[in-house]
Amino acid sequence: MKTIMVVDDDITVRQLTKAVLEKSGYRVLLAGTGREALALAGSELPDLAVIDINLPDLSGTQVANSLSQNPLTQRIPIIFLTGMLSLDEEKQLHNTLGGNFFLAKPCDREKLLKAVVKKIG
Repeated sequence: MKTIMVVDDDITVRQLTKAVLEKSGYRVLLAGTGREALALAGSELPDLAVIDINLPDLSGTQVANSLSQNPLTQRIPIIFLTGMLSLDEEKQLHNTLGGNFFLAKPCDREKLLKAVVKKIG
């Protein structure tokens, strides 16, 4: 069973994302802050991280950079799930930028699962 870490400061988003992913057969870890995510990633080594850009302590991009600089976590693929991106902007990016997926909130279940499958199967 593959493990996905969901990082979002909004508990509702975390719980909804967790429900979608668990229903699809993934094990889900939850973090509400960037620092919590870094600690969790280092101890659990998830197969994928779904990260909000706006977090209360570190930005999602800072979390991603820290993960990529740590030899233990540098291979964890990332999907950014953010309210900072409109659906039109998401389409213009073709969902990817710099090898990372960017999905606009609210994100429908199928789009999220399609991105997860592309990243980790």
